[in-house]
Amino acid sequence: MAALVLAPYTQAATNTIYLGSNNPGGIFKSNDAGATWAPSNTGLPPYFSWAVTPVTALAVDPSNSNIIYAGTPGLGIFKSVNAGASWTSASIGLATSGPINRIVVDPTNPNVLYIAGGGPITNFGVYKSTNAGATWSAMNTGLLPDVGNLSGQDIALHGSAPNTLFAAGNTGFCSVCKSTDGAATWSLSSPGSFHFGVAIDPAVPATVYGMGPFGLYKTTDNGASWVSLPSPPGIEFVMAIDPAAHNTAYIGGQGGLHKSIDGFASFSPTSIVTTVEDIAIDPSDSNILFAGTHTEALKSVDGGTTWTIANPTNDVRAIAFAPPAFSTTVTTLAAILAEIAPPASTLTSSQYADLVNKLNHVATSIDDGKKTAACGQLKAFKNEVNSFVSNQYITAAEVNSLLSMANGLASALGCKNQ
Repeated sequence: MAALVLAPYTQAATNTIYLGSNNPGGIFKSNDAGATWAPSNTGLPPYFSWAVTPVTALAVDPSNSNIIYAGTPGLGIFKSVNAGASWTSASIGLATSGPINRIVVDPTNPNVLYIAGGGPITNFGVYKSTNAGATWSAMNTGLLPDVGNLSGQDIALHGSAPNTLFAAGNTGFCSVCKSTDGAATWSLSSPGSFHFGVAIDPAVPATVYGMGPFGLYKTTDNGASWVSLPSPPGIEFVMAIDPAAHNTAYIGGQGGLHKSIDGFASFSPTSIVTTVEDIAIDPSDSNILFAGTHTEALKSVDGGTTWTIANPTNDVRAIAFAPPAFSTTVTTLAAILAEIAPPASTLTSSQYADLVNKLNHVATSIDDGKKTAACGQLKAFKNEVNSFVSNQYITAAEVNSLLSMANGLASALGCKNQ
């Protein structure tokens, strides 16, 4: 499939970055790629001795960069619908006894969110919302508690098969568990006593990595079997895989930050030696990285070779880029489309090529700033998808995934009469 390059919108959008601080607490926002920052805390309450609650997790809606979710250590979830200008609680149904460690938004349906949370003495696990955070339900069937406590450290979602998730946890949680039914049930997947992190290879989603204090593990068969990999020194907390070059990855924790260019087979240390709590890769330029540490937020513009202080705030626990406007949605749509390339479906080569061409026309029009043309081309794409399912070339589930993302893109573009 031809590459989808959305440069004008991409470069503008990823100037916006959010940081979540554990101490002094709250959120900091930059609109100029980290050159300057301002607090973004209106509506965030105090927490014990903190004037503003600490923030331990952040996620931005991939189809609407105005919508942001922030997780806290004991006050649940807060949501902004105006790019961080103000926040309201979005915690109905949540246990609020432990820290929220990860928030994931389903890229094919932004109304669906998952969170993993808890600690050694708090009960939480995994929760799911199907209404953009308005209400939450515990999704812990099959997860293994330790003395009644469930502690979810991380959760990862398969982008083109969003009902498949992997969750990592400690205190007997499950090490790495897998769900194939949207978190309704879980089963043990990986070895090891417990894990702090889990990541799905964005280019080869059957490949998943689990990481914990006793090592790094890899599966290439969707979690059926795992092998142990060499891991950097120290207890590691976070990892990030380059979406543009999936053999490039970063792993961080008490041993600082290390980089791999061979799919986690080996690692080299970067100049960051302090404890790393989060890593974020710019979705439009993977040479640009931010690392949250115990002492500050650091930025690299050369793939981790050199670093400068981006924000002197202590104890940065969470980093999130605003998604490239429209490009995340289009790229995810392209990934879903790739799943039904012949022979995975009964589409002919010419039918599949026609769908790809229509999607590329949408991308080109967005790139050129021609939203009206993009809306018309998107409608033509949706009509063709519908015609294929009515003729049983693709399944109803496949068409629903494609149309859900296409409708989200139409909404973001402001398309009428779709």
